[in-house]
Amino acid sequence: TMTKETWLDIARVAWQYFQPGIVVDSTTGLPASSLGWNYFTDWDLGVYLQAIIDAQKVGLISKDGDWGSTVRIDKVLAFLETRALNSTTRIPYWFYNVNKTGYLSQSSIDLFDTGTLFVSLNNLKKFDSSFASRVDNFVHNVNRTNYGALVPTIQQMNSSTSVYGYYCASGFAFFWPNELSTVPITILNNIYNA
Repeated sequence: TMTKETWLDIARVAWQYFQPGIVVDSTTGLPASSLGWNYFTDWDLGVYLQAIIDAQKVGLISKDGDWGSTVRIDKVLAFLETRALNSTTRIPYWFYNVNKTGYLSQSSIDLFDTGTLFVSLNNLKKFDSSFASRVDNFVHNVNRTNYGALVPTIQQMNSSTSVYGYYCASGFAFFWPNELSTVPITILNNIYNA
């Protein structure tokens, strides 16, 4: 049978992936998408933020220290607040380099990737409220990143039967509840009735 200690051992092994010098850049603190490929998307940042939250919750890392959760989270948020954006649309690029030297191509973000990031950012606000205003300022700063321009596209996902669509719409709905709160529920109903 699987005991709590067995699950903690598995978590310890999995957490090794996010150690500095493995997939996390030792200088910038940003996570690569995979071993040997030094680029990442919003999806990867979301997964990393969630891993940090979970690692602290189960005691794999502390809040403080050089690579504690506060420092790791701060490095991700600082990147999000200052990363290069498409100068025309003010929308982030799809892939960025972990060493902050730029982006992989002119391609814009993937909505599903950003939805994943938004789910994690919402979870971060619940986990540590000291980050809440910083997260809200980042997401809603229309003078910096125009995420609000994506809301009509998320509204059009009402006919989706994809669990990824549900996840994406949920992430956006956390930050635009008036416009999007019914979309995730509609998608779940579509999946159920498909």
